[in-house]
Amino acid sequence: MSIKGEKTMRFLKCLYLFLIFVCLASFSSAETYYPYAEISATPKAVKVGEPVLIKVTGYDNYDVELISIRYSGVWQEYKCEGIQKECTNIWEIKPKRKGSQIVYAYVRDNAGNYPKRLFSTRFMVYDENASYFEAAVGRKKTFEIKKRFGEERSFYYYDLNIGEKIYSLAIKAIVKFRQEDGYARVILRDSSGIEYLVYETYPLASNSNYLEVTGFCEETCVLNGVVPKELKIQVAFAEIYIESISYSTSLGIVEEDAYQALLEPHKNRLKYGQQIVKMETVKENMKEKQAYFVPGLTPLALSTYQEKRKFFGGEVPVLQGVEYALAGTFSLPEPKKTCECTDDSDCPENYLCRDCACVSKEPPCVKKTCSDYPGRCGPLSDGCGGTINCECPAGQICEAGQCKS
Repeated sequence: MSIKGEKTMRFLKCLYLFLIFVCLASFSSAETYYPYAEISATPKAVKVGEPVLIKVTGYDNYDVELISIRYSGVWQEYKCEGIQKECTNIWEIKPKRKGSQIVYAYVRDNAGNYPKRLFSTRFMVYDENASYFEAAVGRKKTFEIKKRFGEERSFYYYDLNIGEKIYSLAIKAIVKFRQEDGYARVILRDSSGIEYLVYETYPLASNSNYLEVTGFCEETCVLNGVVPKELKIQVAFAEIYIESISYSTSLGIVEEDAYQALLEPHKNRLKYGQQIVKMETVKENMKEKQAYFVPGLTPLALSTYQEKRKFFGGEVPVLQGVEYALAGTFSLPEPKKTCECTDDSDCPENYLCRDCACVSKEPPCVKKTCSDYPGRCGPLSDGCGGTINCECPAGQICEAGQCKS
């Protein structure tokens, strides 16, 4: 073999060995095991200064050496003892600011391996002194209405062409009472027909016959991503001027799963706080008048607007504070449906006024009977999505859906 040929062979051998080395290194790298961690926060919603327990568990095939957390820019470490493939520690932290909080977790094994990302969890911290009637989720958008209600009739509807999920809705409005039994109520109705109380007031629950509210909400302070359809406004012996509504179509920095975990505790806290404030206002105003019942928190007061609708048979009557009556002389309205409309102009588009209620223009489905299918037998459509089973007259048999002699 010539010298040139020997050099070529040596070059090819070196190239072959180099490729084998690269492949082995690549395979070895692909097989590198990275540790991972699980992190959780308990509880998911606390007041400022209350403790939150952060639990971290690190896992690794080469034994966990260290786990740590980072909160507010500070790392806290825990060195695992002995040889173990799983290591757990719990830290207690006391948040000093309100809002959505995030905690990161880090894990490292004895071989020096660590994951390429940090693990994290979130929890919510709220201010005990914050208003119970203020939405605090996400960035707000404004929808101008600039309309007065209460001059002609007691029921009004205002279409909301938002077309996307919202997580809060608040109102800016002015209310004027004309007499002692006046009231004003604003309700949000979503695309599923569920109703939420936005704002309700009456003289016994307020300290003036002239009220201005900005960014005010009740049940709509916290919503579970509902699609709004319309506002329903009820007034009597009063008028309400709605300047605008503000709403949130995002959760801001709060993640969807964290929001779902925080939703019910936050809603319950707001509901309880709101009813305490309203009940105390009713109680104070009753001192100046002839007290006819003892006010306090009742199951009816703590129920949602939708639950009240079911209790009263469709529409919630004007209670004028009776929902807070624990004892005394009072009369709770009988469960019945109040008149929602007087003519078609009182109803939204594509709805008609029938028997004091707004109903869809689409007629209800009338089910067919076997008499609508002469000479037919067996399972047949009832015309409304169901089926009916038709039999042949005496002396006939059913063959292939037809009655034959």
